[in-house]
Amino acid sequence: MDTIWWNKIPNAAQFIQRISDTVNEGNSIILQLPETIPWYGSLRAELEEDLRKQNSLGGLRFLNSENINDPGEYLFRNNCKSEIRAEYRPSKGYARFLAEHEEIVLHEDIYWICIDSDKNLELWIAFVEAYYSKIPRGKSKCRFIFETRTHEVLNDRKRIKVISYNDSIEHYDNVLFNMLVASSTNGNEIYKRYLAEAVSLMFPSDVEFAAKCISNGKLFLSDAKSTIESIANNCVRSDGSPFDMDITDDVINERLWEAQIKIIFPIIEHYRNHIVQKYHDEISSALPITTNYGDTITSAADVELGPITSLVAGGKVNMTSADYQKVVKYKDARNSLAHFSLLTQQEVDYIIS
Repeated sequence: MDTIWWNKIPNAAQFIQRISDTVNEGNSIILQLPETIPWYGSLRAELEEDLRKQNSLGGLRFLNSENINDPGEYLFRNNCKSEIRAEYRPSKGYARFLAEHEEIVLHEDIYWICIDSDKNLELWIAFVEAYYSKIPRGKSKCRFIFETRTHEVLNDRKRIKVISYNDSIEHYDNVLFNMLVASSTNGNEIYKRYLAEAVSLMFPSDVEFAAKCISNGKLFLSDAKSTIESIANNCVRSDGSPFDMDITDDVINERLWEAQIKIIFPIIEHYRNHIVQKYHDEISSALPITTNYGDTITSAADVELGPITSLVAGGKVNMTSADYQKVVKYKDARNSLAHFSLLTQQEVDYIIS
């Protein structure tokens, strides 16, 4: 699933490529991620591989900002040999000292720093801006990836670009992912479309949970509530965090109904048109008719399935038993959907088979 998301979904793949390209061009970035991101470990592994491959000068270091109150002091202590540290004078400051000293490996490295608070993010940005301002022209400099889960709106800083997951991924990316995952399930094309549509409507932005639902296939469609509860209670996300699902029966039924309107309703209408064409002459001979709502119908193309069953029952249209039974089932299904009632999976199976 993670390979499909990060390699085959265009915007997700471009998200990784944009991060890599921006860093490899010599910039630092603020990587803004949501609280839950699909297959975070795979994202990190993909980026790590690409950054290590491209960064021929130095290394890639991972760091958590927790308990680091002075970024400059931390980098000074961990990137300078004792003899170099002896040259430091407080009047110069860590940012200028590190920027101007040529025998420090810091300048060739990439630091990936997980930021634990908005305050720490500002501390690191302030240091990096001061450090960059003192780097001599043409000299290599350390690049930083500040990974943050903040909800604040962030803007580019001088030499520091903001790359936001939420700004990069669109709803269609999630739908496309669900379609690709559903394509590998058992069933015909219509069933796969219905499964992907139902899951996309129910979980529009959580592709990890959506993938779990799709893997349950018809079990999910037959009893979505129990399937969702089972996944939430027995499975965890790829990063080990729980699936926290809070969705009511009403919402589940509404989303399934919407999927049936999008996928199943057109099939019913297509069949109505087929029946009208097949029995066009007999239906036309029985017109005009008046509907229960008082409307007069004079064209066979406008006759709905309900009136067709009435014409057959009244002996005005001679229809085969198989066609009549199917018309009745399709009529009942259409009426249910038109009155906001959800079709059972058995009824859906009959139509899409």
